[in-house]
Amino acid sequence: MTGTLVETGAARVVSAVKTYGIGDAVVQALDGVGVVLGLAVGWGLIASIDRLSDANISLGFPAKQLLLVIVLGIALGYVSAIIPARRATRAEVLDAIQST
Repeated sequence: MTGTLVETGAARVVSAVKTYGIGDAVVQALDGVGVVLGLAVGWGLIASIDRLSDANISLGFPAKQLLLVIVLGIALGYVSAIIPARRATRAEVLDAIQST
């Protein structure tokens, strides 16, 4: 009986991970598409304003700030994942299944 409960709980956990993993992948892909579209639209607007007016503007790319934001985002993402990961590794399987 206990083996069946563990297998059923494990199947639920694997199913949830697969479901949430796919959802996260879709959200991240859409974020990437949004960034690319935003850059393309911004570049197009700057190019059209530059052509249609006497203003001499160009697309500025703050590489240092962008790199800093990316590095901080990755670091904070890892740090924020440490606490739930430690809690998950210390939890008893049947207790975790029972609480959900």
